[in-house]
Amino acid sequence: MKQCSVEGCTNPVFGKGYCKYHQYHRTDLKVKTYIKNIKVVSSKRLSQLIIYSAAKIIAWDNALKTGNNRCFICNRQFNTKTIPDWHHLDGREEDLLLDQQFLRFAHRQCHEEIHNLYYDLLKLKPWYEGYLQRLKEIDQKLYDKEYDKRFKTIRKDTTI
Repeated sequence: MKQCSVEGCTNPVFGKGYCKYHQYHRTDLKVKTYIKNIKVVSSKRLSQLIIYSAAKIIAWDNALKTGNNRCFICNRQFNTKTIPDWHHLDGREEDLLLDQQFLRFAHRQCHEEIHNLYYDLLKLKPWYEGYLQRLKEIDQKLYDKEYDKRFKTIRKDTTI
């Protein structure tokens, strides 16, 4: 019986002169790389997004018909017929993506400011106190969460 080619190894040959424990020494093997493409959106989320898009169109049509087409954040009326952003007051995880109770239309810029600005800059916006009042009318817990931003650590490199 043939022995492994690795010095000091007395195991029987498994293939191409090496035992099963030293197959990694072989130079004739092609390295296989397995790349698994990760889905950008899961199939469950994709079905939610289809429903979400349809619900957004219906809600915008209703807002135009009823005249309730104001930005939730700054309370100005929309000047455009195109569908604006939808602000998720309580997040977008799981079923909250489609929860109509916590979805409000917002201007793109207002929406970005609410999500990206620190409290020091938000408090300077003329609409911020009105936004907090509208939030309080919907849910006290959400109001408290937004109000607590005042007490978080402030970054030194913020710019207006």
